[in-house]
Amino acid sequence: MKDNFVHTENVKKFLVATAAVEERTATEAKFLLVSGDAGFGKTETCQWWGVRHGAVFVRAKAAGNPHWFLTDLVRELGEEPASKTEVLFGQVYGLLARKQCPIVIDEVENAIGANVKVLDTLRDLVDPLEITVILCGREHVKPVLRRKREVWTRISGAADFGPLTLADVATVCSTLAEVPIGDDVVAEIALQSDGYIREVIKAIGNVERIGKRQRGKTVTMAEVGDQTLIHEWQRRGGASMTEMVRGKSRGEKSAA
Repeated sequence: MKDNFVHTENVKKFLVATAAVEERTATEAKFLLVSGDAGFGKTETCQWWGVRHGAVFVRAKAAGNPHWFLTDLVRELGEEPASKTEVLFGQVYGLLARKQCPIVIDEVENAIGANVKVLDTLRDLVDPLEITVILCGREHVKPVLRRKREVWTRISGAADFGPLTLADVATVCSTLAEVPIGDDVVAEIALQSDGYIREVIKAIGNVERIGKRQRGKTVTMAEVGDQTLIHEWQRRGGASMTEMVRGKSRGEKSAA
């Protein structure tokens, strides 16, 4: 499989949102919230963007606290962390002031509730420095953050990640696959994956194994046959497009 980054509709929404946040004036809040179900490509997109913008990337820990968070930040910024929290804070502040790099906090839902002081510590760091912050979390994080007004009022942009469209799946297949994939197989991948890019990538790997035996021939459903492209689909009890077509040809009625 090719090592390329695919600009899906989710990625395009993300880029529009980040550009809008970064264009805000120095006195305005520069927090961006990226939310969506696991498997829609949020983390990969944030990492890709972070590499290109020299961002520091930290994953919020479920058992984390401000000291742990600051320790992770210092390490990601390239220094050995101090032992005392107040010294750590000054260490991070100094590094961020010099580097002026964006911060990406993944799994931000772990920094809410019992660990809310982690976000308070983040605010203390970035408010005076006017640094762009990307908060990346699951689909349920938005209503929770709304109740934390001191953070929510700083969020000046949002990108909600959803399932891939059929056009997205076609783009992913054409960009990543090392074998040509037919439109009928693309449609089957879109159906079985439920729009989760992780599942699409698994399916492409399975199609490639079929295609490499075809010596450059486009892989269609004729070559795929009854093979399940995504094993999770089989466990969910889903019927493949091939099975549905066969059912219709036998006069079976589909449920409304």
